[in-house]
Amino acid sequence: MQATYLGKTGEDHIQDGIQQGANGGVAAPNGSPDEHIHVSGLASNPTAIHIIDNTHPQGQWSLPFNGSNSSIFPIYDGNGNAELFFEGWQVSQNWHVKVTYANGSIDECNTGGNTVPVDGINDADLVLPADDGDAQNLKSALILNSGAYLSDGIVKSVIWTNPGPAIYVKKAYLWLGVDFGGRMDSVSTMRRVYDKSYLCRLQWDHYAEPTTPKHDATEDFGDKYMKISSGDGIKLTYLSVPIPPNPQAHAHHLGAIWFHY
Repeated sequence: MQATYLGKTGEDHIQDGIQQGANGGVAAPNGSPDEHIHVSGLASNPTAIHIIDNTHPQGQWSLPFNGSNSSIFPIYDGNGNAELFFEGWQVSQNWHVKVTYANGSIDECNTGGNTVPVDGINDADLVLPADDGDAQNLKSALILNSGAYLSDGIVKSVIWTNPGPAIYVKKAYLWLGVDFGGRMDSVSTMRRVYDKSYLCRLQWDHYAEPTTPKHDATEDFGDKYMKISSGDGIKLTYLSVPIPPNPQAHAHHLGAIWFHY
């Protein structure tokens, strides 16, 4: 499956489903052009569609309408192609599209066509800043991204491998996002691959909105560091266990580091 973001191409099929309450799945124009994503390579017409704004992950759209996320208006051509229209809320060029078929199988990808592996997003797109020769000038990088996934009680993982010279990590950061209204127990860890030492750990029981404490964690190593040699890496392991009555909620984990060469 591939997805291409076309921007606002003039169509006006749907409005903000959340504002429509129980009738949020009813397509109705509102005078504002919809966002437009073209999808190709569909195995069949899906029974469910979920779109996430990768730039602002709290922005999510679902079909069928679930009472929490705004809805989507699809048009299928019967040849594996679909036009997806939805009411945007922030300026973004980067979207994640997930479809579910009648047999339970799933396809998902980011706009641009880069298919997402089952466990996390390929680390080839997560590149470290270059070495400027100044060890006092810390660099930072987002190196781990689970992508949005359905809370299912299954342990998943994704690994970032250091392709260049050794780096010395001074701070590690974990973030967790959950669908609005989602209920789940979630835990994630960042560990050095070669000896499984922890860089950071986050555990969050998400049962209500708004949530507290904040859904992120930071480990600052002060005047120490954790060395990641060339060919070594950092592994993000994550698990989200759904809590009724909303077992279909999604979670999303991100991991970042501050370091010097």
